[in-house]
Amino acid sequence: KVSGGSASVKTVFDGDFRASVRIGEAGAQGLLRGGSLPKIAFIPAESEIRARDVVYSVSPAFPYGLALGEIYGVEESADMIFKEASLGVPYEIDEIRMVFIVGNE
Repeated sequence: KVSGGSASVKTVFDGDFRASVRIGEAGAQGLLRGGSLPKIAFIPAESEIRARDVVYSVSPAFPYGLALGEIYGVEESADMIFKEASLGVPYEIDEIRMVFIVGNE
């Protein structure tokens, strides 16, 4: 929500944040779940992803193809049907002083 000289935003560090993503050159699909350590869930088990693959937005709420970060680590999900991955971001959250607001309106 943007008004005057302020904005209320939801970041990937918000536990309620969700966004559809694609991973790496192969474009494996997943769901980014926000939190203090953002994770990508529901990655098909047969997907070949690895650390340092770039994660891109495909959610209609964001510009298509916006780089969100990189894969930090990959593991099998508890049900063994999917993989899960940690999202690494190229900044330290406590060092951010200014942000650019991207809207869909």
